[in-house]
Amino acid sequence: MTKPIPPQGAPAAADPLADSTLTGAAPTPIIPSKAVTSDAELAILRAELDMTRKQLDATKAQLEAKNAEAEYFVIPNDDGEVPTGRTVSMSICKNPARVNDDPKKKIVDPIWEDVEVPTYMYRIHMPALGGWDIQLDGAPLYEGQVYELDLHTLRTVKSIIGNLWAHEASVHGNDENMYRKPQHKTLSMKSMGAN
Repeated sequence: MTKPIPPQGAPAAADPLADSTLTGAAPTPIIPSKAVTSDAELAILRAELDMTRKQLDATKAQLEAKNAEAEYFVIPNDDGEVPTGRTVSMSICKNPARVNDDPKKKIVDPIWEDVEVPTYMYRIHMPALGGWDIQLDGAPLYEGQVYELDLHTLRTVKSIIGNLWAHEASVHGNDENMYRKPQHKTLSMKSMGAN
């Protein structure tokens, strides 16, 4: 079998049978060509690198958020709230009842301040009497679902659910005499002192 002859000026093709692992000779190092990258190409590559790093940071943040949410389901007692480590910005009124000195004038314009409020993961657990959901500002919070709530909304939801459980106990009753011995009280003429 004859080898093809390379054209003039072209490098000779490597012989697959002349592999250094077969012959025991030292491998020949591959020397990359020294290509010169222009400043424009460098700028494009750096921009792509920055964009890739930002995407990586965003993906890491999403992964950490999902891991924090997943930790909620590992907790054996899931009736409590679990902090997420995130915050939301809310406008809070600093002077809700401030009035002017003159009683004939209206209330002074309130002062609003933006405040960072922590968020929590919370599972909605209502009694059967509570129905399917809680309507909070027109948005349903369904039984058995986990929601991320800010601190103020969490307090409101926990208050509503606590009131539902108290109402359930008053309607269907908690047997207060459950562990007491039953007493069979009867009225008789003998106990009333009649002969």
